[in-house]
Amino acid sequence: MTNIANLPANASRSGALLDLAIVVAVLVGVKQTLLPYTVVYAGPASTFSAMAVATFLLYRRGFSWSDLGLRWPDSWLKTLG
Repeated sequence: MTNIANLPANASRSGALLDLAIVVAVLVGVKQTLLPYTVVYAGPASTFSAMAVATFLLYRRGFSWSDLGLRWPDSWLKTLG
């Protein structure tokens, strides 16, 4: 797990902004490409593609989804109950 707070502020912000722009571009691009062919699957396909690109960009920088606060719960019983 990488500590995000220890990164230089400038590099972290500009890199995050670039990554966000890439993910949004993939999201919009895939959806607009698929809309003429299928309206039903354009949304899920674009979301899945954007998540795959976001995951790649996170791992490329040495982060994971758990570094952003997304992780499996310690106990499913406590989560559901």
